[in-house]
Amino acid sequence: MDLVDPDFAAEVADLVRPRDPSADAPVSRQVEVTRFDGQTFHLLVQAVTIWNLEGRSVIVSVQDVSEEVHTSRAHARLIQVVDEVDDVVIVCRVDDTIAYLNHAARRFLGDDAVGQHIKGFMPRRVRAITEGAIEPRLVDNAGWKGDIEIVDLAGGAHVMDTTVRPVVDPSSHELHVGITMRDVTAQRAHERDLARQARHDTLTGLPNRFALMELLDAQRTAGDPDDHLAVFFIDLDNLKIVNDGLGHSAGDRLLVAVAGELQRSAGEDTVARFGGDEFVVVSDGVGPDGALARAHQFLDAVQRAEVRGVSNHVSASIGVATATRAESDAESLIRDADAAMYAAKRAGRARCAVFDEPLRERVSRRFQLEAALRSTIEDDDLTVAFQPVVSLDGGAITGLEALCRWDQGSPADFIPIAEESGLILPLGAQVLAKSLDSVVELRQAHPHLDAMRIGINVSARELDQPDYAERTLEIIRSSGMPMEQVVLELTESVLIDPRDEVDATLRELRDAGVSLALDDFGSGYSSLTYLRRYPLDVLKLDISYTQAMVHDAETRVIVETLVAMANRLGLRVVAEGVETEEQLELVEQLEVTWVQGYLVGRPTPMADLLTSGLPPVEILTRRG
Repeated sequence: MDLVDPDFAAEVADLVRPRDPSADAPVSRQVEVTRFDGQTFHLLVQAVTIWNLEGRSVIVSVQDVSEEVHTSRAHARLIQVVDEVDDVVIVCRVDDTIAYLNHAARRFLGDDAVGQHIKGFMPRRVRAITEGAIEPRLVDNAGWKGDIEIVDLAGGAHVMDTTVRPVVDPSSHELHVGITMRDVTAQRAHERDLARQARHDTLTGLPNRFALMELLDAQRTAGDPDDHLAVFFIDLDNLKIVNDGLGHSAGDRLLVAVAGELQRSAGEDTVARFGGDEFVVVSDGVGPDGALARAHQFLDAVQRAEVRGVSNHVSASIGVATATRAESDAESLIRDADAAMYAAKRAGRARCAVFDEPLRERVSRRFQLEAALRSTIEDDDLTVAFQPVVSLDGGAITGLEALCRWDQGSPADFIPIAEESGLILPLGAQVLAKSLDSVVELRQAHPHLDAMRIGINVSARELDQPDYAERTLEIIRSSGMPMEQVVLELTESVLIDPRDEVDATLRELRDAGVSLALDDFGSGYSSLTYLRRYPLDVLKLDISYTQAMVHDAETRVIVETLVAMANRLGLRVVAEGVETEEQLELVEQLEVTWVQGYLVGRPTPMADLLTSGLPPVEILTRRG
């Protein structure tokens, strides 16, 4: 006992005290001692009493179990931590019996699940995943990760992000299976919402363009390669009028109503909102023979859409493209249906068109023209012809209208292409600069023409540019042409959409001295409000009125009224398209200011005008 540390001498003394001779089992104590250097040890002290002829002997063994104690305590702390975490933790033996459950796992399996087979708690679909996907991975000593749907003891459904791994007990080397589960129910619901939002239009709830393209790509291999698909590209004709007149909320309600009618008409076909006022319907099993009739059903559906307080005279232009599954290509089908839609719109709106070989050739020709026109504009190779504007008082040529010319197509062909492609912007700037430079050259060559005015057409897309007035005025100043001798000619389509920005642009031009003319008045959208709202100087009477009033008394009365009204408002009137002496005589009688047409002057290159010096028109000189 002299060798025993005083700190645990009492415990050792108790171990070695005399025992009952029959009690030969070892007696042990675990004690904690601190060495002289301050290091703590955990010791296991065991005493075994041995009786023999000489009496009693005690064998005392002392074993350092510090590492085991630390490990045990760490394990206890780990168990405590694992038991408190929100994630489900399950440990199973290789025979599928449950060896350990933390507190979170007991919410799903119960407190008495330890020792039971885990498959007994699995619903059918989870067991199928276990046997079909998880167990083969474990056999290969690999893990598995994925989502599993389970139900807790209260009946609540949960989506669990699950990881299953083989685990070897380091002490026994026994193989176990560790299962951890994290509840991701809310996260997965949010992800589904985001995925739906990414593929669906928020206003109508329809699939959006992204989802539509996915669907079309999937359709290629979804059935018989010889089955047909039809794509209907639907563009509303007059939603902009609703938005501008009644507000975007009214337009949105109309879009929702149209979407509902299209869905009812489409049945099991897919209806998608492609963007803005455009919808697309994909019909499975509809080929070229039935596509047009199906398109008319959608046309009727659009016209049935009604919203309280909104005119229900909404119509649509619909383009149709068909292909077999094997030949279908999402981009091509949409492109072809879109081209057919534009053909329907150009044909008068509220109608359907099918993409066929003639249309394909026209589209191909259009793309070729656009590419060639772009190259011509980049090379500054456009030319300008000038048509005289003649005064009825003596036949003098008082102005010229600049007309863009291109050797690869007529204006009726390439101007619409320039409008749709945006090439009208550089084209318009080039024509303006060339026209001004040419007239300045003409004035220099023939000083008596120093009052010559030049008229240049302006497109709606040009006026939409915020800096149009600034750029135009700069080009005019650079040319040296007086502002008051420049006339910008606007079509009625420019003015049909009244906007403050356009109004401000026109007034800036007018304030700088530029004159404004309303071209083709009466060609389709005529409204007397144009004459009141916009700062106009000249009214150009459309050729249809000029030529019809010769044989139609009502047209003559209309023209007479328009001219009288324009004169009262201080507007000068130009009669366009005068081609016969009878037409000329009538416009003279109506006291029209100026005339323009083949009878008094055809479009002419500037080189010829420089040579001629613009003499008075002979027919008017004779009449005078």
